[in-house]
Order: sequence, then C-alpha cells, then structure tokens
Amino acid sequence: TRAHSPSMVVASYGRRGFGSLADPEGCVNVWSAGLHPKPEFTCDAPSPILTAQFHKFTPGLIIGAGECGSIFLWDQRDKHAPVLKTPLPAYSRGGHSHAVYAMEMVGTHQSNSLISASMDGRVCVWSLNKLSEPQEHFDLKPAGPDSKHTVNDISITAMTVPHRKHSEIVVGLANGAIGQVQLDGGKEQDAGEKNVKPLRDTWSSHEGPITSIQAACHDGFDLLLSTSVDGSVRLWSPEHCQFPLLEMDCYDDYVLDAKWHPVHPACFAVADANGNLDLWDLNTDFEKQVWRMEPTESEVAKADRDRHPTAYNKLAWSPDGKRLVGGTAEGHVRMFTVAKDVYTSKPDGTARFHDRIATLHEEYKQQHRAG
Repeated sequence: TRAHSPSMVVASYGRRGFGSLADPEGCVNVWSAGLHPKPEFTCDAPSPILTAQFHKFTPGLIIGAGECGSIFLWDQRDKHAPVLKTPLPAYSRGGHSHAVYAMEMVGTHQSNSLISASMDGRVCVWSLNKLSEPQEHFDLKPAGPDSKHTVNDISITAMTVPHRKHSEIVVGLANGAIGQVQLDGGKEQDAGEKNVKPLRDTWSSHEGPITSIQAACHDGFDLLLSTSVDGSVRLWSPEHCQFPLLEMDCYDDYVLDAKWHPVHPACFAVADANGNLDLWDLNTDFEKQVWRMEPTESEVAKADRDRHPTAYNKLAWSPDGKRLVGGTAEGHVRMFTVAKDVYTSKPDGTARFHDRIATLHEEYKQQHRAG
C-alpha cells in the first residue's frame, strides 16, 4: 500500500492463464478502494513480476522485480512500459540472473536505495536513478569452515531490514534457515574473494522454505516474524537468535505470509494455504489467534472444482492500519476494513507488550543457560 494514499494498492502478476499471445509476460496493477472493477493503472513487463512496491519517497513511482532477475521502475505519470530497468544479461554487471522474490527500500528522502536478493544468493544495492548496474553486489556464502550450510543452500526466498540497523539485512532461505548479513564496510569479505560475504549468525529456524520474514521495532528492540511451509510462525530477537522467542505451530498447512500491524505493536496478520486469514494479538494470547476468517463453502467448492487455491499468498496493511489487503493465487486482490480495537492499541498496550516480550527474553536466557 502507498503511504501517500492509504487506499491505493499495488499488486504484481505473472502471465494470464488464458490470455492471448499479445499479453505481456507480467504486469503490475494499481488498485484503488473506490474503483473496484478495474485497476487505476497497469504497468506492463517482459517477465512475470514476483514482487512490487510503491516508491517510499516519490509518489507515482513503482518498483518491481521479475522472475528473470530484472528490476523495473515505472512512472504512473509517463507510460505503461518501464522507464528504467536492469539490462539483460545482468550477471556480468553485478546484477541478478535468477528470480528475485525479495526487495526493500532503505534511506531517507534525500538519500535512498533499493536492496534486492535473488534465489542464487546474490544481494544487490541499487540507486533507482541508475539501474544499468548496482552500486554494490555480493554473493552470500556459509560463514566459517564448520558451517552446516553449503553454497547450494544459499537460496534467498525472503528478506527484511531491521529498523535500527540499515547496515545489515536478515534473509530467509529455501532450506529453512535464517541469517544476518552485514552490508557496509566489506570487512567480512575473505581475502582473495571479491564480492563475497559470509552469511553470519545463521540459525536453523524452520523445517521448510521460508515464505516471509519481517522486522519491526518496538521500544528500542527489534523483533522478527518468520513463516514457512512447515506450517509455523516464529518470533525472533536478532540479538538472541539461536532459538525463537515464541513458536506458533498451530497450522496444518503452509503458512504463506505474516505482516506486523503498523500501529498496534502486538498485532499481526497471518495467511495460510487453507485460505484462512488470522489476526494475532500477543497481548491477549501467545498460543492462539484472536480472530479468523475462513473461506466460505462456495469458495472451497470453486477451488476444488477449478483446482485453484483460495489462499492469500501475500498480505499488506495500509499505513494507518485500518485496512488489510490480501492477494490470492487466482489473481484477486481483496481489501478488508478492520475493527477499531485492532488498529488502536489500548493506552497501556505498548507497555504491556514490552513487559510480555521482556518475559520471553528472560525465559530465552534461562533456557539458553540451562542448555
């Protein structure tokens, strides 16, 4: 969703299943809450688009990443085709040659950049004014000779940037591991290995590929949410990452996405492959969601008949937290208005959440010392 206009949503797509040969391989649609039947703007692309977002600081600009590894920039004031894109082949220039599922903007209005990560373990830092080659690029490798992971394990499926540490990223891998990477300085590069960085502080977090990971900052401490095809949601502290602070193993199918609420510190939304859409409030319960929307009988019957899942594979909150948006594998985008008690935390909500997380930290330390 767009910070400048909370009712606007951007969604990325591959090629239509029953389209014509003239259809583009991929596209990005901008939807408005007031114009349901058709998108307000459509961006065409020569590749299926795996992830897209509004430019954080410049209204009208849209960024997308493709299955081919290309990064695209569209301007709604210009035309439907990208105004800038990375060249192909891009690998020799330091760009991506594999699918890019994860990207995030960092910085300020005056100085900002885009970080992208691809399935082959390459991370790039881009200036969106120049997509001919990245400002910085490096390939990830396991840290240390005793690492349990091999180079072939470094397949990035998700990424996030801790709010207090823009100089590092946290990546989720296809083998279920999560690791931290230092961006600046380059001091961690091994001698003789140019543009290679170790994946440090790696911990085996899930028993299947990571489907999402998101950082949030609350009262001076960072928290991470991760989801996986192993049917779990886990809460982490980057400072104590050997074990999760909290394991939510109550799902019997893939968990596809989880997103922190932008206002309520203890609340987040979760989507699973059964089509359930859940809201969790950690101030209320550590073990069970406080609200669930299940697919209707007609939706389940249609999914069985058409062999299309009803699940929401991507979620996003509006910046004010009053709306939750879900995108389905069928190509539908749905916007929900949430109750006021969800997007407004109680007066003592932040303090209570801080106390509950501090308790989890203490339990973690005791468990770690005992181990």
